Amino acid sequence: MSGRIAALVLLAAAMAPQARAEEPVRSAWADPDSPWVMREPMPVPLVFLESPAPFRPPYWLPTWGQALQLHDAAVTLGLHAADALTFGIDLNTRERELPAQLAERALKLSPFALVAIVALGFPSVVPFGSPWLRRQATLGALAANGLIGTTANSPSCSGPSCGLTDDQIAAVHDRRVEDWVRVEEAPWELQYEKITRSERTAFFYNRNPDTYWAYTLLQFIELAVPAHEADEGPAWTWDLHRPWLGYLDRPEHEGVRRVEMGDLNDEERQYLQQVHALDALNFVDGFLVAGWSKGLPLPSPFGGQLRANGALRHHRTTSGDLFALSLLARQDPVKAEASLELYRSRWLVLPGLTLRLHRYPVRLAGLPVLASVTASGWLQPQDQSFLAFTATPGGSLRLSTAIPLNEFLEGFLEVRAKTPGWIAGDPDLNAGVQAGIGLSLLLDYARTPSLPERPPLPSPASPASSESSGIHRSDS
Repeated sequence: MSGRIAALVLLAAAMAPQARAEEPVRSAWADPDSPWVMREPMPVPLVFLESPAPFRPPYWLPTWGQALQLHDAAVTLGLHAADALTFGIDLNTRERELPAQLAERALKLSPFALVAIVALGFPSVVPFGSPWLRRQATLGALAANGLIGTTANSPSCSGPSCGLTDDQIAAVHDRRVEDWVRVEEAPWELQYEKITRSERTAFFYNRNPDTYWAYTLLQFIELAVPAHEADEGPAWTWDLHRPWLGYLDRPEHEGVRRVEMGDLNDEERQYLQQVHALDALNFVDGFLVAGWSKGLPLPSPFGGQLRANGALRHHRTTSGDLFALSLLARQDPVKAEASLELYRSRWLVLPGLTLRLHRYPVRLAGLPVLASVTASGWLQPQDQSFLAFTATPGGSLRLSTAIPLNEFLEGFLEVRAKTPGWIAGDPDLNAGVQAGIGLSLLLDYARTPSLPERPPLPSPASPASSESSGIHRSDS
C-alpha cells in the first residue's frame, strides 16, 4: 500500500503546473471542417475465445490471453474516458494565476485518478485491476500444470500455494522444478507484459500522452514495491539455486511451508538483491518522458519521417532473468517493433530476437484486412534450468487478421505456435499450438492536428486510398 500511495504523490507532483505555454487542446466535436484529422481507430477486444493450451484438463478461465485482454479493455476504456472528459480543457496556463492553474490541473487529473484506482487496485477486489491480474497469472500457470487454486476467489490468499495441499504442489514441483518456478514468477511477468502492451497502444494509435504517461509511471512505481514480493522472491530464488530439493524439503514458518529471506544463503540473497536492483532498468523508458508517447521524429529510409520510441525491460524468467531492448517505429501504414533479448542464467547469457509487424493493411478476397505477424527466435538454457551449461534453440510464430465489420466493430482471428521454451505471456513451457477468435470495439473520437509529412506508404496489395479500402490511417 505504501508503494501505491507514493505512486499517487509522485504523480500529483509530476502533473503540477509548469511554467511553459502549452497548446490548447481542441474539442473532438468542434470545427468539423478544420484541417484537423481523425486519429486511427484503436481496437479494444471485448470478446476473446481462446483454445486451451495445453489441450488437457483442467481448463482455467480466463486464460492468460483473456485476462490480459480484460485488463487492457478496462484500462483502455478508462483512459479513453479520461481523454474524452478532459479533451476540451484549455491548458494554456502562462497568463493564469496559480489558483486557476491548480484548479485546471486538478480538473484534468480527476478522471485519471479514478482510472488509477482501478489500475492499481484500491481496493484489491476491484475487477480487472492489477491485483486481479496477478492472481489470474498465478492461476493460469497452475492450470497449465494440472492444478486449480483458489487465489482468484480469495484476495487474502497471496501465494501460489493457496488452496493447494503440499502433496499436490510436490507432484508438480518434484516432477520438474522449472514448472513450479514458472508459477512463482508469473505475476511479475504479466505485470510487465501489460505495461508493454499499454505503451504499444499509446504509440501505435497516437493516444493522449498525458494519461498514458501517468498510467505507465504508476505501474512502474507499483512494481517497485509489489505486495507479493516478500512471498515469492525468496521462493523463486530458492528453487532456482536448489532444484534437487523436493518441495517437502522447504522450511516451515508458523505451520506454513514458505521460504523467507532468512532461509537463503549469502549467495542466494545477493542474487535476489541484484535482481531487485536491476529492476531499475525498467525506468529507462522513452514512454516515461512526458509527451514522448508519440515518439521522436527521425529521417525515414523510405523518405519523409518516421517516429520511434523504445524501452529497456528486465524481469524474471523460469531460468533466471531477461534483459530486453524494445524499439518501436511508425510510418503509417507501417507499425513495426523489434525486441533484442538476453536470457541470463547461472552460467549462460543467451540471445533472442522478436520482430512484429502490427496491423498492416492488405486485401484478402477483396476484403480489407489488417494483418499482424510476430516472429521470435531464441537460445534458452536447456530444459529451462538455471544451472544448465548448454542451450537449446527455439522459436514462435503468431499470425493475426482483423476484418472491419462496421464503423465501430471488427472481428479478429489469430493462430500461435511455439517450440518448447519460455515466452512472456504464455504459461506453458512446452511446445503447442493455439487459436483464438474475438470481437473488438473501435475507439475513435479525437481530432489531432495534421502534420506536413509525406503521404502514407501505399499498400502493395492495393494502391487504393484508405477511404476506398475502408481502413483509417493517421497522418500524425
